[in-house]
Amino acid sequence: MDTYTVKQIADMLNTQPETVRRWIRSGKLHAEKMSRKEGHIVTDDSLNKFLKGSPKYARMIAGTAALGLAAPLVALPVVGGIAATYMAIAKKNKETGERSVSKEETRKFITDEIERRNLSIQQKINTIEQLQREIANDQQQIAECNFVLAQLEGEE
Repeated sequence: MDTYTVKQIADMLNTQPETVRRWIRSGKLHAEKMSRKEGHIVTDDSLNKFLKGSPKYARMIAGTAALGLAAPLVALPVVGGIAATYMAIAKKNKETGERSVSKEETRKFITDEIERRNLSIQQKINTIEQLQREIANDQQQIAECNFVLAQLEGEE
């Protein structure tokens, strides 16, 4: 059974070690404290259970399932994003003799991911534009309030 340190998990999930420690303290992620010096150790099963129960990381697992892979996510170095994850999956499958992912399956997965991320970017751009309009409106309201204040001070 594989085990992981807090730092290894933080690196895999592209987060800070303190975030992982917070998950452990809150009970979201089960870990055994080896010693004060060595810190916490998390088993493969505990990490997979945590990932599946977390919406943010469950999507990563779903992504590996979309590739037709049964390999657990925690065995993959996800730092570096989708490309690094895919390369690690392919390497692991080759080493273990598991089913390879065809080029067509990979193209489909990556194309879908690009489309999903482009849509996400567009939604964020739309939100930014809406916020910019709201800011401009608020600035106009402030200018009008300042004008009225100046008029009031001029009357005194």
